[in-house]
Amino acid sequence: MSDLSSTLPTTTARKYVSYVVGFGVAVPVGMAPFLGKYNIPGFSALLGLFPKEFQETLIPTSAFLMGIVAVAIQFYTGDKIAVRSLQLRFKLGVRALVAGLFLLTGLHSFFVPNVPRGDGKELFVIGWTRKAHCECIEADASNEECIQGLAYDLEPCWSTQSRKQVELSLKFSYLLLTGGFGALIGLLMNKEIALDARRAAKNASRT
Repeated sequence: MSDLSSTLPTTTARKYVSYVVGFGVAVPVGMAPFLGKYNIPGFSALLGLFPKEFQETLIPTSAFLMGIVAVAIQFYTGDKIAVRSLQLRFKLGVRALVAGLFLLTGLHSFFVPNVPRGDGKELFVIGWTRKAHCECIEADASNEECIQGLAYDLEPCWSTQSRKQVELSLKFSYLLLTGGFGALIGLLMNKEIALDARRAAKNASRT
């Protein structure tokens, strides 16, 4: 990386590249345990609520989103934002985050059954409703029993389009939570900076 930076034509270009690498690579790497890329003993990441195939898109997408949040935090750090305004934004952010958490929990409870398979269990994403002529063992069978009876083939009872819609809703909820959480941390940091600036201004006025 240092060799590449030294060959860039201007200081501005070198700084630009360092920003891109810092916010686009270093921030996501630092967030890897939070995003579920690395396992930490005693901690289960939010990503654990989803089937493993979701990780192919959710981890890089959420990592890039956290990089965007970091850029936004850095951009607004130098602005003089009133503490009251930060408090209002924080309250609104918390409410939105709680709403997103309830949305994700509800979607997961109803549309992500944990089905016994082999010696363990596997998560499946089903559609909004079963098809009219679903081929389950019994009409009143649970989703878990139905999936097992279908030999883990969901198409006879849940259309591909319906399952894709549920998947998209789940992914959006996850990204809303991870990005929103990062934004709240950013607001907290900006509030601390604003309070420090206010204290510094008071101390300067006394001297």
